[in-house]
Amino acid sequence: MKILVVEDDEFVAQALSAVLINQNYAVEVVADGVDAWDLVEAFDYDLIVLDVVIPKLDGISLCRQIRAKGLSTPVLLLTGRDSSHDKAIGLDAGADDYLIKPFDEEELVARIRALLRRSGLVSQPVLKWGDLSLDPSSREVTHARQQLSLTPKEYALLELFLRNSRRVFSCGMILEHLWTYEDIPSEEAVRTHIKGLRQKLKAAGASSDLIETVYGIGYRLKPLAEKRAEGAVGRRHPKGGFSENSPSRRMGAEEAEGEKQIPTNNHQLPITNYQLPTIQNPKSPQQTLAAVAGIWHKFKGRVAEQISVLEQASVALSTNTLASELLESARKEAHTLAGSLGTFGLAQGSKLAKEIENLLKGDRAVLLSEVTNFGNLVLALRQEIEQEREESQPPADEYPLLLVVDRDRAVAEQIAAAATNRELRVAIANNLDTARNKLYHEHPSVVLLDPHVSPDREDSLNLLIELGQRKPPVPVIVFTDRTDLNNRLQVARSGGYTFLQKPMPPAPVLDAVTQALENAPDAEARILVVDDDPKILALLPALLNPWGLKVTTLSDPRRFWETLEATVPDLLILDVEMPHVSGIDLCQVVRNDPRWSELPILFLTVHNDTDIVERVFSVGADDFVSKPIAGSELIVRIVNRLERTKLLRHMNRVQTTLHKSKNELELRVAERTAELIQLNEQLQLELNERQRTQEALRNSQALFAGIVEIADDAIISIDRHQCITLFNQGAERIFGYSAAQAIGQPLDLLLPMRFAAAHRQHVAEFGQSPNKARRMGERREIYGHRQDGTEFPAEASISKLNLGAETVYTVYLQDISDRKQIERMKDEFVSVVSHELRTPLTSIHGSLGMLSSGLLQPDSEQGKRLLQIATDSTERLVRLINDILDIERIESGKVKMEKESCNVADSIAQAVNVMQPLADKARVTLSVSSLSIQIWADPDRIVQTLTNLLSNAIKFSPPGSTVWLSASIEEAKGISSPSAPSTPSAANTKEILLKVQDRGRGIPADKLDSIFERFQQVDSSDSRKHDGTGLGLAICRSIVQQHGGRIWVESILGEGSTFYLTLPILKTTPSHELDDSNPSPLISHLSPLILVCDDDPKVGAELQTLLESKGYRVAVVHSGQEAIATAAILHPNAILLDLLMPRMNGWEVMAILKERADTRDIPIVICSIYTPTENSLSTQGLSDLDWVSKPVDENLLFHSLKQALAKTSKPIRVLLVEDDTELAELLVTLLKSHKIETFLAQNGREAIHLCQEVKPDLLILDIILPQVDGFGVIEWLHQHNQFCRIPVVVYSAKDLDDMERNRLKLGHTEFLSKGRVTVLEFEQRLMQLIGQITQSKQHSSSNDSKENSGT
Repeated sequence: MKILVVEDDEFVAQALSAVLINQNYAVEVVADGVDAWDLVEAFDYDLIVLDVVIPKLDGISLCRQIRAKGLSTPVLLLTGRDSSHDKAIGLDAGADDYLIKPFDEEELVARIRALLRRSGLVSQPVLKWGDLSLDPSSREVTHARQQLSLTPKEYALLELFLRNSRRVFSCGMILEHLWTYEDIPSEEAVRTHIKGLRQKLKAAGASSDLIETVYGIGYRLKPLAEKRAEGAVGRRHPKGGFSENSPSRRMGAEEAEGEKQIPTNNHQLPITNYQLPTIQNPKSPQQTLAAVAGIWHKFKGRVAEQISVLEQASVALSTNTLASELLESARKEAHTLAGSLGTFGLAQGSKLAKEIENLLKGDRAVLLSEVTNFGNLVLALRQEIEQEREESQPPADEYPLLLVVDRDRAVAEQIAAAATNRELRVAIANNLDTARNKLYHEHPSVVLLDPHVSPDREDSLNLLIELGQRKPPVPVIVFTDRTDLNNRLQVARSGGYTFLQKPMPPAPVLDAVTQALENAPDAEARILVVDDDPKILALLPALLNPWGLKVTTLSDPRRFWETLEATVPDLLILDVEMPHVSGIDLCQVVRNDPRWSELPILFLTVHNDTDIVERVFSVGADDFVSKPIAGSELIVRIVNRLERTKLLRHMNRVQTTLHKSKNELELRVAERTAELIQLNEQLQLELNERQRTQEALRNSQALFAGIVEIADDAIISIDRHQCITLFNQGAERIFGYSAAQAIGQPLDLLLPMRFAAAHRQHVAEFGQSPNKARRMGERREIYGHRQDGTEFPAEASISKLNLGAETVYTVYLQDISDRKQIERMKDEFVSVVSHELRTPLTSIHGSLGMLSSGLLQPDSEQGKRLLQIATDSTERLVRLINDILDIERIESGKVKMEKESCNVADSIAQAVNVMQPLADKARVTLSVSSLSIQIWADPDRIVQTLTNLLSNAIKFSPPGSTVWLSASIEEAKGISSPSAPSTPSAANTKEILLKVQDRGRGIPADKLDSIFERFQQVDSSDSRKHDGTGLGLAICRSIVQQHGGRIWVESILGEGSTFYLTLPILKTTPSHELDDSNPSPLISHLSPLILVCDDDPKVGAELQTLLESKGYRVAVVHSGQEAIATAAILHPNAILLDLLMPRMNGWEVMAILKERADTRDIPIVICSIYTPTENSLSTQGLSDLDWVSKPVDENLLFHSLKQALAKTSKPIRVLLVEDDTELAELLVTLLKSHKIETFLAQNGREAIHLCQEVKPDLLILDIILPQVDGFGVIEWLHQHNQFCRIPVVVYSAKDLDDMERNRLKLGHTEFLSKGRVTVLEFEQRLMQLIGQITQSKQHSSSNDSKENSGT
């Protein structure tokens, strides 16, 4: 069930929402009356909880508005206004109940259940359907006594079906009942919850189709089998189920004739033919007070007797002789007085009686301690009763009250004077505020209204509407001098009873008033009051009879049932505490009887604590009124209950008629069901198709409008006068005008003046042509004119759309300034690149052509020179292509800088080491001043930058000069690339400054800024003279900017140039100057490990330096014992062993190494001053031993090491996957020169086949292959455990991003780029990797030997 909460206090709204959601209600919350009214008009709610004081539209006005619309939704007013007058106003406005803040949670929930029960939404406390049972109070669901565990939505769904057991719900209706409008999901959510609920019901033993699908409509509870067999609507058992022996089935014929039974929610209500009380001659409040005063005097003696009983108890208490009988009697009388005195205007007396009752209900010992207080309370009670009633005597006037609302006081007073002879009382109001005040305080019987009493006629008509909505309604006679048809219609539509025209004597006016009073229907509603207090029983008829309510009283609850059957009341009023039987028990009995289960019950009691209220509502009470009674509040509550009962019974009658019509209709529908279903399906398909088409059209229109608005290009529409009618955001950006500035202006605004006339002529000619669209600027360029006066080249097309007599032209215009600039740059780039490519290609072609023609022999001096020219041109061509690709990839971000912590000194040393041969060849000295300091950079790219700068400096320096490379620390200038990522260091305030200085020819001042651009050189002949590409400095700038640094040049023509670059410092470390000696090359972890054993440390150091210079890893020991231990731990690839050592000579060491299983396979090369003969080696069985004599010959040493490593290495199998035949032949030749077993696959499928056949130790893989590419090969290898860790060298010309590199990783994976890695570099890195693989295989062999030997 869905409840709307209207509350502007966010805290209270949240509390209400939490309480109600906990009770499985769907709750929607709004904070003002206007929003609430919008929701009430748009959605159906089962109940509205409404605050009175809310913004925009107050709660009372909203309630009246709801009732004026004819909505019967129950309304509970929840407010802090607690006066009886406020309650009466709220209930008069149409509210069904009134609860004071702060509220008790249990009472609130109980009142809501009562309101929902009265509205027909809640039936019996326990809902049943066959073996299925749902208890709303405990929220438990069982089937055949087996409890089901349901989610909140499944529970709410089942409760909805059980409360409306014969109703079919569509998915949309279920969404409206169980979800709030803010979080309504799709209909698929409903189907999912129903599916889950069906599964849980089936698991508990219920039928799988207990919740059945009604094809094309929705869902409902499957009718019970016995109901279908009977063909009639069954009766609901008092506890919610259906029973063959329910009391309603045993009713006699006489009873059935006397009271017409109408089924409502599967049970019956007694229906009495009556109308709700519309007052004929209602008595005024003064008359009611007079009647109350009469009752007081009648029962004054009884009150005195009650006071006497309390006084007797006080005396007995003071003498400690209070008997139990007297105590009980005094307690009863105090309770009665507490409930009745306030009703007669003695609020203080009621309070005193309540205090006395509380003392009498307490412990006897406490009562004895309060003797004096008890006596004072009894005395004060008697004085209050005697004094108060003497002071207040109500008037005895019993005439009806006429309220005259007219600003002409003379007319009103004439009517008042004449009314004294008509037994009428008259009240006069000269404005609407006074009228409303008297309306709610004096309750007039009839109103005489002049709508012009207020300058705002609408306000007067609103008052007329309010009078018609009062319960009971007040007859209104309109008395005005404006009698035209329009005024009469407005009065009639607003509920006017009679229309009188001014001027008119008082007599006919009063005749109309009398007639209005007499014509009011005289209908009675029967009320049964059960209370043991005779004063209440005497008071209620006096209060209710004047309002057309017939009251039957009963003081003995033991005679309740026969009185109920005889009276057949329309409303029941019960006291809570009564002798013999309590009101709560009577209410339970009534609710358990199907005939009376819907009878409205109102409790009237002095008890108002939360526990009593909760008990009252839990047994089925509809309302609760605390004593002392406020007459107006009680009357309004009773009338509202009866009004709702009348409405429900009318709905039942309508429902019965509809049910009968439904049965007749079903008989006719059954004959054509198949045809209608087929037609419905066809119509539904057509409707769905139309809806999809409409939705697609709306989406297309919205998409088109959005595209037009946000398009980067200008979209401009003009009319036949060539005035602008559409100007999108792209046009605003391109032309500089806003849409507001451009729309309505002639199109000439956007054109250069010299083109305006021609353009207008062009548009006019296009309008005459049959073409719908035309491209502009095909024969000549067109230009646009911006707001700032600048012109720009443009491309445009124009289309037209004929809309009747109007033609709309649309121009699509694009600013092509950037494209023109790019085209110019492209042309320049192509021109330069074509020149730079053709030059070395011409040299290569000419040199090789002369050699191939046979004119020159390759081994001649001229032939060798031509081969050198071809080689140099080839290298230049490769550098050019690599430089072009490098700068494009760096500037486009495709090359990711692999930054790490690296030392500036190492980078400088590597760059100097690379460039030293070039410097030596040019007879230029390199002077280096370095710093050992850490930076966050890509070391390879920094070396590339330094080598470029050093290369330029060497090329342009004269022979015998010096090039300086220095590093220093400078304060950071705060200039960095915005794209440069942050370094792991803290905020840097210093940076490293690298400087390359030469004494060359220098750079002209006008070239200093452009020298870093592509293909920019000081002299166009430099590329030919100095073998340059013009891209080196551009690459340097891109690399430095990627590192967040700066690069610039200072130069004096004829004196030399100095290039500067800065890089961020990772951390500051003590620096010191390094000498200019060449650094050791970097040694890879894949390089072979050589163990040097020599007792002379100097010799060991020299051997280490020599071996490391060739890329070997070296470990040095100085004794035989150390050699044996180190060999066992490191397992080197080879041992370089001296023979003449103290304590343990080389022969002994070699013998031990050959005996040990973990070292016997390590090859040994003897390095000694002793030089044996071949005979001596043969004699000792050492003919195959490698021997190097001291002093060491480098070539012999490395040859011996290579042979030793090759002898003991197990053959390495390499699978080369390359589709280029010539490159494959070159690589195979290279590998075979190193005695490596090589297999060639020229496509991916062949590579997969060879992998299974030869099981290679290393895979050299190209990416772009026929049939299956390199990615496919790696993916296949990943899926097979025996191949998933093969080392891979990816050798391809394709630029790979990080994601592609990750896809290609298998075992140890290296990436080498074709064209960027020379054949020599490829060979070196490949042999390092093969050495590592060899070492790994030796380790494996050693481990296998250990396992076989048991060590």
